Amino acid sequence: DASFLSEGSSRFETTESKNSESLARSALCAWVRKLGDGKWSTNAAPALATAFVSGQLLPFVETELSLGVDKAEREMAMSICTLCSLEGNPSELLWPAIHKGLQSIPSVSCTKTPAIYRATRSVTLLEFGCLEGALSGIGNGELVYDENNRTLMPPPQSIEAMLSNAVQFLMLQLMS
Repeated sequence: DASFLSEGSSRFETTESKNSESLARSALCAWVRKLGDGKWSTNAAPALATAFVSGQLLPFVETELSLGVDKAEREMAMSICTLCSLEGNPSELLWPAIHKGLQSIPSVSCTKTPAIYRATRSVTLLEFGCLEGALSGIGNGELVYDENNRTLMPPPQSIEAMLSNAVQFLMLQLMS
């Protein structure tokens, strides 16, 4: 049956492509970490993330949706999160920029303000940082598992406040 052969070969290609992707990612990671005597990515990644959130790297663009993020913003956020992951300390590199845009929740208005753009970009970095598996408590306190109660301890107050602000911002945008 020809369909069986095509299914089997696609499964093989998927496994093979995952292996080659992880090898390629490892090679790229090693290459990025060697740039500029090993300091380039450590300095560039957080600077790029902060510049992105503040609008210095990519200008703010008005979109028709209240919480719309244009394609260039999504691609930039994804690229920054990938760079941070390749550097090796993604959580420490991303959290400061995410925090910058979510320090306080901007009020919702008909016109977008720089605070709304910063919050939107912080949420976009948060999204891609989670998708990349790059965010943890590192740099903002560790997430701790309590062996006695077999439960995860609450996140550090700074992370909990930041995530609460992100959810409140999204809710305000959805309700407006």
